[in-house]
Amino acid sequence: YVATPEFQARLHVKRKIKIRTVQWWMKKMGYRWRKEPKGMYSDGHERADVVHYRQNVFLPRWRELEARSRWWNSAYTDEEIDFEARMRAYMSSAIDARVVVIWRHDESTFYANDRRELRWVHNTEKAAIKVKGEGASQMVGDF
Repeated sequence: YVATPEFQARLHVKRKIKIRTVQWWMKKMGYRWRKEPKGMYSDGHERADVVHYRQNVFLPRWRELEARSRWWNSAYTDEEIDFEARMRAYMSSAIDARVVVIWRHDESTFYANDRRELRWVHNTEKAAIKVKGEGASQMVGDF
């Protein structure tokens, strides 16, 4: 803005302002060129409506589906854990006695140049709560 011909004509300046002059004035006004203060990130998992849905809708429904699904031991062998006993108990009491297969997947999202780290930070500036992520992303998923 300061380097535009209109602004220079208004100030009666013929030369462009040097970067060193700008840096000097920024420091004089209380700014420093450094990493942005670290803060917390907020992604909405603790919002009242999200917590209510998770506790009162999703988790009870998940427990119902777990009772109708197969489970294996932690060594990932084909030996099932009390499947027959669990299914007999469920099938004797359920109207819809089908076995539920739960498919899970894991995903990660990667951001390129998510945030700029260095910028002019004022002396009085404190770390702020920020929304997670911004800009272009790539999601990688696996089953």
